[in-house]
Amino acid sequence: MTSDVLVSWDVTDNMLAVHHYEVSYDGSSCVDIDTQTNYLFTGLAEGTNYLYVRAYGYVGNYVEIIVAAIVDFSPPTISITNPNLWRSFDDKHC
Repeated sequence: MTSDVLVSWDVTDNMLAVHHYEVSYDGSSCVDIDTQTNYLFTGLAEGTNYLYVRAYGYVGNYVEIIVAAIVDFSPPTISITNPNLWRSFDDKHC
């Protein structure tokens, strides 16, 4: 079982616009996405996934940000805390 996560971002450069972005996750190869400011990470496994975005300037300088995306396929659990099991009720249900 896998999941998809859409990541969006804003970036500024003091002198020129950003030349391009690269994205990757959990040790995968970097993907050049030109000047697109969002990316759909696909095929993420259950657990913590680290998503990387790099913004490159025209002279080759870059900044990288990392975000942890937690994918959880486990269903929630529920337990009734009140009333306790020793009380009697009629047979009506939801």
